[in-house]
Amino acid sequence: MTYISYNCGDGQLQVHATYGTINTRLSDMNEKSRSTSYDNAYFEYVVTPYEALTGFLSKLKRAGIR
Repeated sequence: MTYISYNCGDGQLQVHATYGTINTRLSDMNEKSRSTSYDNAYFEYVVTPYEALTGFLSKLKRAGIR
């Protein structure tokens, strides 16, 4: 299964997936392609550190999902 973790705040939408291709494609995109605006707010998609993903997976495991 592929899990994707999102965290939003401070103008960033942080993403990390257990499927490495998603992370690689996001990292390789230029900043303009990773940016969006909504209701006068600006967000940039960024790949989170691996530690953030492991914390997310630990929460899934404790919840009995993984």
